[in-house]
Amino acid sequence: ATSISWSPDGKVLAVTFGNSDLDLVDAAIGRVLVGIQGDSHSFVCSLAWRSNRILTTERSDGSVVDCDIRKDDRAICDYKGYRLKFVVLNGLSCLGGI
Repeated sequence: ATSISWSPDGKVLAVTFGNSDLDLVDAAIGRVLVGIQGDSHSFVCSLAWRSNRILTTERSDGSVVDCDIRKDDRAICDYKGYRLKFVVLNGLSCLGGI
């Protein structure tokens, strides 16, 4: 399934097409800024921004990964075995652990 999420400042769009890869697109010019390749064992299910630089991804293997989009080594925290439930309320993505 395709999943998209705008950064809080509206400058970057995170996009995944139901696979393990993730693109960060510059909203002003429509160009891919960064292509992030994931592992081949799981795919990205959901996306949510914590701030303009921290993007959280939920993966099909049950892991949740925080990525700092400004760093070359983007994964800054990996929550293995943690399951999130993403809910949209009034146009905002909300998440909570279960």
